[in-house]
Amino acid sequence: STLAPQRRSRIMTLHSFMQAFVDFVNRDVGKFTNADLMSSFCDRILKTGGEKLSDEDVESFLEKTVQLFSYLVDKDLFSEIYKNQLAKRLLNQRSASDDHERLMISKLKARCGSQFTGKLLGFRLWVRLVVAILRRLALEACRAIGVVLCYREVEGRSVPRRFDPRR
Repeated sequence: STLAPQRRSRIMTLHSFMQAFVDFVNRDVGKFTNADLMSSFCDRILKTGGEKLSDEDVESFLEKTVQLFSYLVDKDLFSEIYKNQLAKRLLNQRSASDDHERLMISKLKARCGSQFTGKLLGFRLWVRLVVAILRRLALEACRAIGVVLCYREVEGRSVPRRFDPRR
């Protein structure tokens, strides 16, 4: 029948377009890899002081980035860059929303499986624990020497302000 060659031709054309798209997504842009660019885009969306986006916009951008990520060949490079940027956001308390951080990791988990995101989840929990311990140690050290720390809100973060009652 004449339908079989037409169908085969369409399939070949779709396959060619898909291969061209995969090649395009995996081509470096100047000195940056697309893994680096995608991770940096997510970082700008997820940290404070960046774009002021609604929850729906953040979710939409993250979904589109993860869709694009699924065509990326070097997913491990993306994971390494993303993990470093996540660490900086968490340690510097620059994460705009814990819910958005969890959303991104869950989207990656849905695409790549729990083995891919297991380290990210564990790392995220570990950093939060370390920050809490350091904060508690700082407060105890200040109490021991008679310095009172007052916390004030600056750009959505609790920032210590030193108050020494001995002065």
